[in-house]
Amino acid sequence: MKAKEINYQEKVEEYSKTLKQQIKGLDAHIDTVLQKHEQDFLNAFKCQMFALYSQLKDLKKKNDENEVRLKHDEQMNKLQKSLEWFRDEAVKLGESTQYYKKESEKWKAKAESLEDDRKFLENQLKATKRKIKLLQIDREESKNSDTSLQTSFFRTQDPSSLKFTPSNKSGEIVLELFHKANCHIDEFMHELEKFFNDLENKYNESLKHIKNSLEVERKRYKTMSAQQTSVFFAKSDLENLFLECVEEVRKEVNKRKIQTVAQQKFFKKCNVVHKEIRDVLTPGDKRKILEMLISNEQVLILLYEKLFPYRANQYGNNIRKDDRERNEQTPDLEELLRQVPSKPSTAKVPYYSYRGKSLN
Repeated sequence: MKAKEINYQEKVEEYSKTLKQQIKGLDAHIDTVLQKHEQDFLNAFKCQMFALYSQLKDLKKKNDENEVRLKHDEQMNKLQKSLEWFRDEAVKLGESTQYYKKESEKWKAKAESLEDDRKFLENQLKATKRKIKLLQIDREESKNSDTSLQTSFFRTQDPSSLKFTPSNKSGEIVLELFHKANCHIDEFMHELEKFFNDLENKYNESLKHIKNSLEVERKRYKTMSAQQTSVFFAKSDLENLFLECVEEVRKEVNKRKIQTVAQQKFFKKCNVVHKEIRDVLTPGDKRKILEMLISNEQVLILLYEKLFPYRANQYGNNIRKDDRERNEQTPDLEELLRQVPSKPSTAKVPYYSYRGKSLN
């Protein structure tokens, strides 16, 4: 029993020693374990932070790429808007240039017609001036011939039997010639004065008729030139109308083309095969051009004249009748000159007209 107790006591002492040794080494062991865990934690933290850093780096890179893409998209939108604006401005400028071209052609045609009118009127004015000069020369020659005839006739007359008082300038001239010639015939002097007055009045009337006929010819030429220019402008207006109809349809074709281009871009992105639509007028577009052209009033009037030419001919005949009546109303220069009468005196003396021809 004592031996067993001794063994137990020794074992307890050994166990207590081992426990003390274990307790002494526990702090160091705990420190090593803590250091190991701390090192593992630091390594895991470093790995996690490196992963987060790489993720942040990737996100930043993606963010930069998205910003660049957004800026590129904004620039593309701005460029698209500017392109549409420039396209609209180009269309407006094209329309304005066409309008101004048409206006310039019209004004050129008007200027040419006015130049022709001016040349014609200058020629007519020169011709009338020549006629007036010739008439004045004929008048002077007729006066000279009449005075020479009077002096030759009155040389044998007696001035004491003269009882004549002149009432105008021509009578004074005749009286002066009579005194120079020493003649005496009262009735002849009255007739001579009356003849010269009638001759002067007829001469003035013929000049008035010539001026009136010249004005009528000018008006007629103006109306004819206006009709010619109206025909020219009618043709140009029809051509311009046709071109305007084509331009209207072309605008719709361009709009349709823009839509198809946008659809083609979308199909290219989606990798879908789509047929290209060329800038060609379809039968529907051509039909629309004809509808717009026929709906104009001027074209309808032209078609009416072509379909019913009988009424158009009647209208033209009425215009020709009016022109003939005007021509009949305007007297000719030769007829006016022939209508100037010459009154012979009681004495059989050869009188001369203002052209120098004998009227007996």
